[in-house]
Amino acid sequence: MSEQHLVKAVTTLVDNCVAGIKVNVDHCRHEVEHSSIAATILSPLLGYEETTRLIKTAVAHKQSVKELVKEQRLLPNQLIDELFSPEVLTNAKKLNSKHSVASSSN
Repeated sequence: MSEQHLVKAVTTLVDNCVAGIKVNVDHCRHEVEHSSIAATILSPLLGYEETTRLIKTAVAHKQSVKELVKEQRLLPNQLIDELFSPEVLTNAKKLNSKHSVASSSN
């Protein structure tokens, strides 16, 4: 009986709350690229202090960390794009193993 209630509750939730939701991809991308949390993916490559400096600068100038790293040419653009890809940030895809601190310099 409780399983039936759960099934009905989930069905009601989907039908009345979830169905029809559309993702605003541009807004989501903007939020991720301006997120301090997303920027922590840079720590293994740039170090904690440099990553912290970048985050503070990005916040102060209302700029995305991704844009700032590209602007300062701290890593190759291809690597930056891969680091900030939704797949890598959500662990749906592993970062290409050829990237390391030594190989990431321009």
